[in-house]
Amino acid sequence: MPFLKLYTATIKADGSLGEVEKLEGSVNSKYHQSTAAISSDGKTMYFTRNNYSEGKFGKDKNGINHLKIYKATLDNGKWKDVEELSINGEDYSTAHPTLSPDGKYLYFASDRPGSIGNSDLFRVQIKKDGNLGAVEHLGNEINTPGKESFPFLSEDGILYFSSNGHSGFGGLDVFMVTTDGFGKDRIVNLNEPINSSFDDFGFVTRSDGIGFLSSNREQNDGFDNIYSVHGTRTELQA
Repeated sequence: MPFLKLYTATIKADGSLGEVEKLEGSVNSKYHQSTAAISSDGKTMYFTRNNYSEGKFGKDKNGINHLKIYKATLDNGKWKDVEELSINGEDYSTAHPTLSPDGKYLYFASDRPGSIGNSDLFRVQIKKDGNLGAVEHLGNEINTPGKESFPFLSEDGILYFSSNGHSGFGGLDVFMVTTDGFGKDRIVNLNEPINSSFDDFGFVTRSDGIGFLSSNREQNDGFDNIYSVHGTRTELQA
């Protein structure tokens, strides 16, 4: 299969998508790109890519190419000035960025040292000068010995993520983090039809109830489709 690239499409009022176009600029390389997060002013993008920069395909001591998070800047409609983040490493993957609503924190998934599972969720402060602070592990209530990935923070600050380590329907399920009356995090499964016995991930939602979800449900070939999610309606549309 071809390598993944980043595309853009206009979201219509009913949640359907308009014309699909590949991102302009230097973000897409000949290897994988995925999971973009864009700042509220629309000028800065964080995205996942194979460890590949300036023509160099990076590998660890075992010859494995890991994932890294990169940053790009919008200039006259094109994404340019791609640079990798300081939180990356040569011996582990760092992927799937998302931004807090105020733009002060970057959340991501990684199997970096300090992880308790196949991949854990972390966050890092974005300082005013653009540099990053110390990496914070999101704790053992959220992270498990399994896989936690694809974090997303909604406009009201709710953290959603996918996991195969919390109790679910099978494969990766989508969960949300709520806080109980004692200030303790509670992990809530979003249930059907968001989740299925297959892999369900990459969930995002807006304040108007329009959202999107990736899943390989009902796919004999095992590949993923994007589905739209309409508010609280029990309907998914590919």
